[in-house]
Amino acid sequence: MKKFLPFLISVLSISTLIGCSKKKEEVAPKIEVVADFENWAPDFQTMKISYGFGKVTRNEEQKFVHGGKYSALVQPLGDKTYRFKPTFYFPLRSATFEFNKSNLRKYTSLCCSVYNDNNFEIPITIGFLSEISTYYNNRRADGETFNLKPNEWTEIEYKIDLDFLSMFFNVEEAPALYFEFEKQEFYDVSFAPKIYFDDIYFVLSSEERTFVETFSLKENEICDFEEDFQKYFLSVKNALSGHLSFDITEKTDDVTPTSGNKMLHIHSKGPNKTKWNYWSHLVFSQTYMKQTDMAKISIEELEHQKWVFCYDIMVKGIDEEQIVPSFYTKVSSNERGIALPRVQNGTWQKCEIVFGAEYPNASPASPTVVIDDAYILRIGEFHFSIPEELNEYDIYVDNIHLEKREGI
Repeated sequence: MKKFLPFLISVLSISTLIGCSKKKEEVAPKIEVVADFENWAPDFQTMKISYGFGKVTRNEEQKFVHGGKYSALVQPLGDKTYRFKPTFYFPLRSATFEFNKSNLRKYTSLCCSVYNDNNFEIPITIGFLSEISTYYNNRRADGETFNLKPNEWTEIEYKIDLDFLSMFFNVEEAPALYFEFEKQEFYDVSFAPKIYFDDIYFVLSSEERTFVETFSLKENEICDFEEDFQKYFLSVKNALSGHLSFDITEKTDDVTPTSGNKMLHIHSKGPNKTKWNYWSHLVFSQTYMKQTDMAKISIEELEHQKWVFCYDIMVKGIDEEQIVPSFYTKVSSNERGIALPRVQNGTWQKCEIVFGAEYPNASPASPTVVIDDAYILRIGEFHFSIPEELNEYDIYVDNIHLEKREGI
């Protein structure tokens, strides 16, 4: 038995070694670098900042470098008169620098290392632009918000949800990657928070990923507010900061949706104490409007029959209000606003806009407006234009849809 034990131990040892040799070594994921800030071009040169952003500089202090010799020092401020938050972004395609990282099906996630050199947490939102339009205004898909802990590195991994992103843009041609911050309470960049970015990269998938298109509307539906994805295509453009907000809500104690179980609720908080007549906007994005049947109406149809744009609307907390439906073409400055009858307190009203008909315009400079084939061919955003009053009030909207009628 004593002779057998050394033999058994040796056999077990050999087996263990063999077993260890069979274990798969961990393989580092393959990556594609967006920016590591080791070179001015293309990293800093392609990095774009929003109007009134603050400051971006190259850092070489090693405490704030995650890899290599350099990182990017970002000091966000944000212009208080500008409605968007301070943002920087990287285009994912460049003919000048001969790269193309726009096919998101190739990637599983976006990673980066961020050092928050402040004594307080800082939220940062990461996502993708759906369109690069101008220096001032870029459309985006909602991103994911991460909290940067004070005085330490945060390793961020943003999972790329193709099903979600495909509602906003072609995921094989993503325009850009953005990083968004909250506005600061001061103007001097010397008081701005210091945040260091390094090693921004995509993690490559072993094969091109598939996705399911989740954008689906009923026939002739513009927006019934029943689907969760619809809220991502709504936004607010405030004339006075923070005066307008919205949510999708179910039945309340005194308001019941006119269709389905959900409706749009808009809150104007007031007070507008200025001497100016300010209007804010609840916006349905161009991306969304182009997916509705409104964009499928043919010129021939408009010649032989009439299409009617319909919706139900109510105000609460104010006797009556002028809520102006405004149609925009792809060139956003080309507005067609229609002054319909004033909305009354506490009662649902059905509003109808006949395409091809003339209406008084909310702007005296344009006495009439025609929603016609010229608009359909260049469909853009749809707005509810809402005046800001001395008192707060609420607006409810439901069942925005098209109706086809003969003999109008």
